Amino acid sequence: MSKKVFIIGLDGADFQLMNEFRKDLPNINKIINNGMFSILRSSIPNASTVAWASFLTGKNPGKHGIVDFVTRDSPTDLGTPVNSISLEGPSMWKILSQKEKKCIVFGVPLTYPPEGVNGILIGGFPLPHDADDYIYPRELVKEFISKGWNFADLPTASYSRDKLPEFLKELHKRIEEKTQACLHLLEKHDWDLFVVHYFETDKVQHEFLNYKYRGIVDENSFKKYKDVVKNFYISMDRVIGRLLEKIDLKETNVFIVSDHGFSPNENLIFLDAWLLKKGYIKLKDNFFTKMKYFLFKLGLTPINIFRYLPVKLKSKMLEVEDEKYYSEKDSKKTNIIGKLLGLSDKIFLNKVSDVEWSKTRAYCYGSTGIANIFLNLEMMNENSEINPKSMGKEIEEINVFDEIYIKKEIYSGDHCKQLPDIAAFQSSFKGLTYNHPTIFLSNKIVIKNYLAPDRATHNMNGIFIVAGPDIEKTKERINADIIDIFPTVLNLFGVPIPTDVDGKVLSKIIKTKSKVTYAEYKEDKRKDYKASEKDKKDMLERLKRMGYL
Repeated sequence: MSKKVFIIGLDGADFQLMNEFRKDLPNINKIINNGMFSILRSSIPNASTVAWASFLTGKNPGKHGIVDFVTRDSPTDLGTPVNSISLEGPSMWKILSQKEKKCIVFGVPLTYPPEGVNGILIGGFPLPHDADDYIYPRELVKEFISKGWNFADLPTASYSRDKLPEFLKELHKRIEEKTQACLHLLEKHDWDLFVVHYFETDKVQHEFLNYKYRGIVDENSFKKYKDVVKNFYISMDRVIGRLLEKIDLKETNVFIVSDHGFSPNENLIFLDAWLLKKGYIKLKDNFFTKMKYFLFKLGLTPINIFRYLPVKLKSKMLEVEDEKYYSEKDSKKTNIIGKLLGLSDKIFLNKVSDVEWSKTRAYCYGSTGIANIFLNLEMMNENSEINPKSMGKEIEEINVFDEIYIKKEIYSGDHCKQLPDIAAFQSSFKGLTYNHPTIFLSNKIVIKNYLAPDRATHNMNGIFIVAGPDIEKTKERINADIIDIFPTVLNLFGVPIPTDVDGKVLSKIIKTKSKVTYAEYKEDKRKDYKASEKDKKDMLERLKRMGYL
C-alpha cells in the first residue's frame, strides 16, 4: 500500500442530509460510487473540539484530555480555552512525520499553536483573531500575507436575521480563500498526507438548517432560506471537484469525513431544574435565596420573561452580540442592554451565590449540548443509595433521554476526572441540553426552544466517505467511529499504531489486508507556548459569540 492519503474534513456534514442531496453532488457521488459511504459516529460529547481531538489521536476524551471547548476548575467557572497544548497523545501527522512522510495539515481544530511536522501545518480553531504564529514553518507566513490570506480570522458571530445574507456571503468568501490556498499548496509542495478542514459547513447549518423545515420557523423565513443548506452542500461539492482535479486519484486514497451531523433544535432541556427539584442541588439557607427560589418555582425565570417580552425589545437584546461583532467599541444601546442583562445574575436564582456546593450531591454543567452529570463522590459511594448506575436509571425514568451512559462504559484514561459520571442525550438531538454557567434559566425540564428557535444543533451522525486504489468498492455500511480514522490511515501507510489508541482499523474497507502492528511513541509536546491573558479573553469571547459558552 503506502499510497497518498487526502482527507477533506467537512465540519458538521450530516449523514442524512448528504444522502438526501447526493444526486445533486456529482463529485462526492463519484467518490461514493467508487468506494463506500457510511455514518461516522461522533465522540461523546459531540462538540467539535472533542470530536476532532478524537480524530487526530484515535483516542477517547479520557485519554486525549479534551472534554469541552474549555477546561474548567468548577461548575461556575467560564474556563480556559483549549488548544493543541491541552491535547494528550501524538497526532496522526506527527507520527507520519517521524516516519519521513510529508504532511500538509490545513485548519484542523486543535492544531494551534502549530507543532513541527515534516511539511506544513496551518493551525485551526480555536485561536486568537490576530494570531500571526499559526503557520509552521514561519517563513510561509509572508507568502500567505502577500496573497491576502488570513486564516486566523474565523467567522465568530451568530448573526441576527437581518444580517444572515451578509453572513452567508462571508462564509462563501472564506471557503474560496481556503480553496485557493489549498490549490496553491497542492501545486507547490510535495505531500504524502494532506488534511484540510472546512469549518464553514458547521456554521451554515447552525444558522440555516432550521429554515429547511416548515413549522419550526416563520413561513416567510422558511420560503426565503429553505434551500440555503442544500445549496451550500452543492457549493462544497464543486470545491471538492476543484481539489480532486489536482490529485492523482490512481495513487491517492480520498477520505471525506465530518466530526458530527446536524439536527433541527426544537426543544431545550434544563436538567438542572430536575436536579434542583429532586434535591440533588442544595440551596443556601438565607432569606434572599429562599425568596428567589420561591419566585423561581412560580415561574419567574429568565426564559419565561424573555418569552413574553415585546418582539422589538427581544430583537434589541439579541442584536447586542451582533453589534459587538461589527464594532470594536460598544454602542450606547449595547451598553445599556448589556447592563440590564447583567442584572439577571442578581435578580434570578444563581448557581454562584445561591447554591451550597458543599452539600450538593449532583450537578450538570458543560457547553456541549449533552447532559453532563457530575456526582459529588465525596458524599456518595457504591454502598450509598445514590451512585452513577442508580442515578442513570432515575434519569431514564424522566423519559427525556434515550441514550444514557455511565462513565466507565465510554471513557478510560488519566483525564476521566474531568468527564461526567453520567452522559445523557436524545439520539435525535431535537432536544438540546442547555447548561448556563451561572443562572437557573427555567423551572421546567423541557420547553420549546424560545431562546434561539432558528439555530440547529449537533447530532452523532457524521459522514465517512472513502475511495481509492486501496479501498474496497461496496454499498455495505460499516460501524465506524471518529476514533477509527487515525489507526486506519496509519495502517494504509504501513505504520505501526500507538498501543494506547482506542480506535480500530477499518479492515473491511481495505483491499489488501496488511498486518496491524503496534508500537510505543514518545510525545514531543511544545513547552514554550503560553497563551497571554489577552488571547485567553479574546478566545473566550469568540466562543461565546459562536454560541459555545
